[in-house]
Amino acid sequence: MVILPNQMCIENVSVTSENGNDICRLSSEEIQFPLYVRTRKEGDKIAVKGMKGHKKINDIFIDNKIPSRKRDTWPIVVDSLDNIVWLPGLKKTQFDRTKDGKYDIILKYYLKKEGFDE
Repeated sequence: MVILPNQMCIENVSVTSENGNDICRLSSEEIQFPLYVRTRKEGDKIAVKGMKGHKKINDIFIDNKIPSRKRDTWPIVVDSLDNIVWLPGLKKTQFDRTKDGKYDIILKYYLKKEGFDE
């Protein structure tokens, strides 16, 4: 589990029936380990799942009305080659697999519960 500065968490879970933008299913055959959580870099783009081409991370923040003060601390999950694999809570990339697809990693993005200390 990774506890983020915004009191959100990203955790590798074994099973979930959820399927929104707070869940990302990945195949270890398609990404390079280890995975990292970082913040945005100038010019970051992702290949949004279901779209052709790439979209700028900043445009996704604007489209989703993310306040400017939160954009520089928003988590971005990348692989060891710095490929963006997920924008937690907002968008999935071409690396995300459907519930019926082939995957062996499930990441979940959620609010840290009060009183929880690791």
